[in-house]
Amino acid sequence: MAKINRILESIRFNFNSGRKNSGFSIIELLVAVAILGFSLLPIAFSFSAGTRGIQMGVDEFQAHSAALELLEQTISIPFSMLPCANFNNTQIQEGMPLSPSFPFKFRISPVPGIERELKIEDIVQNNLLRMKKVSVTISWQVPDRLTKKSFTVKSLVANENP
Repeated sequence: MAKINRILESIRFNFNSGRKNSGFSIIELLVAVAILGFSLLPIAFSFSAGTRGIQMGVDEFQAHSAALELLEQTISIPFSMLPCANFNNTQIQEGMPLSPSFPFKFRISPVPGIERELKIEDIVQNNLLRMKKVSVTISWQVPDRLTKKSFTVKSLVANENP
């Protein structure tokens, strides 16, 4: 029995003596968390940059689609009925004609945050009206910036009966 008591005491002594150094200090934990945080910081920035790039792509795609929609509707109008003028965003609206005598109405998809401008010019060659140049300019506000972006899509409409 005495022998068993000595063995149990030695086990308790070894168990208790190792306990003193078995845990982490608060400083070790704080250093580990700081290292982990600094190592994950570039990954977090890459996600925000990717999101910004996706948003820019969506804005440009919507603007491009709006430009093509207006350009296609304009060049589908018969040549003799295309008026030479500049039309701003308020004149180019859903279901509105470009002028009171104009029989065609535009069907424009609503895209918030963009402005449309339509410019139609005559191209005269040898004193004959040969073509009309149609320019559609789209501009929009860049999110999180004070700048505006814009681009212009152009096409020619030929006079079939010069």
